[in-house]
Amino acid sequence: MTELRPFTGLVADMNTTCKICCIGTTSAHLGCFETFTYITAFSMFLEEIRQVLFRDDRPIKYIRQKVEDWIRDFWNKIDILSYALFITAIVLRFTLSTRWFEWARGLFCFSFMIYFIRFSQILFVVEQLGPKIIMIKKMMVDLIFFLVILLMTILAFGVICQAILNPEASLTWNIIKDVIYWPYFQMYGELFLEDGFQEGYRWVLLGIYMILTNILLLNLLIAMFSYTFEQVQEKSEILWKFNYYAVVYEHFDRPYVPLIGTLIQMFRHCDCGKCAAILGGHQNTDFRRRLDPEMNRKITKFVKVCMEKYVVQQARLSSEDITHKVTNTARRLELVIEQLDDLRDDVVKQQQSESSSLKEFLPEPSRPAHHLNQEKLAIFDSKLESKFKALDTLQTRLETKLSSLSSVELKLDQLMSMVSQKSKRLGDSPFDDL
Repeated sequence: MTELRPFTGLVADMNTTCKICCIGTTSAHLGCFETFTYITAFSMFLEEIRQVLFRDDRPIKYIRQKVEDWIRDFWNKIDILSYALFITAIVLRFTLSTRWFEWARGLFCFSFMIYFIRFSQILFVVEQLGPKIIMIKKMMVDLIFFLVILLMTILAFGVICQAILNPEASLTWNIIKDVIYWPYFQMYGELFLEDGFQEGYRWVLLGIYMILTNILLLNLLIAMFSYTFEQVQEKSEILWKFNYYAVVYEHFDRPYVPLIGTLIQMFRHCDCGKCAAILGGHQNTDFRRRLDPEMNRKITKFVKVCMEKYVVQQARLSSEDITHKVTNTARRLELVIEQLDDLRDDVVKQQQSESSSLKEFLPEPSRPAHHLNQEKLAIFDSKLESKFKALDTLQTRLETKLSSLSSVELKLDQLMSMVSQKSKRLGDSPFDDL
């Protein structure tokens, strides 16, 4: 029966929503069917209150934090909207006259629609359908931003159409409705050509509007949806597991009987000692356990040792990373020094060969050019010497850093030995007893 707990609350919700739209009588008399619907809806509302007050172990004085945590959940926001619509519909059902009863019926229908959206949470238990619900949620956010752009386009074209087709019309609600009505349905192919859109230059405006909406904006929406789909698909398994856990956790402690079971659980969690003693008080579940002080002490020690191991491990990884970088830099420095030495030897050999050839084949007036080459070689040698000095300084600094890193590694080894000693003193993992 434990495996059925996540579904019992949803079955009760479905029982209620299947009756909401059936409330159609305009009579002030309440029938059995309508009364049962109101009682079931009230029990669902009471269950939400129980979740807010008694889901965690924080006392009632933290009610503000409890409510804030409860509202952060997306599905709880859907619950707030559905209950608000349902309560408003009930108020209108008993206050409006028969002539305006259609407004109450409409709110009942909207509440029914919101309840069905709420039911989609149960699809998270299916691995293939859960990620699709997440995609739909994220795509709805994309759709809201897209509708802002679309609304600007619709209003621009709608105002132009009404100004051209009805230049003498007075400002009424029908004109305001047509500003949005015509452009919106023209996106779906209802062009209203019989109303004058094919005359004169009006078809040009209609063509520009259709290009913007049916080609540009539609492809923009498809691209946004594709990007969202790819993002969710990459992490679909992880997201599904998190949401599946949330569904199970929410419905795990829900009572099997909607109203009576909710009241019993609320009295069980209250601060009254007699009620808790009679109804059993707090009970251990798969999500919550009350441990004795000795077990809490062992878990605290275990967490401290794990934390110290993690800190030492991260410090060691950081040290190894720095050592690796310094070693690579030193190797590159040695390669640069070797290349400079080879370059200097090549230049000296080339200058010697040129000087010997100049002495043999050139006449006396050309000898000053040889002296110029000697001066250039001396300047080049001085530059090389300065480069070598800079490289020697850099190598000295690198050696200093390597020596400091070696001292850090010694300290890390000492910390690791201390942590290992603490873990040996602690003995076996305390989680083996849980």
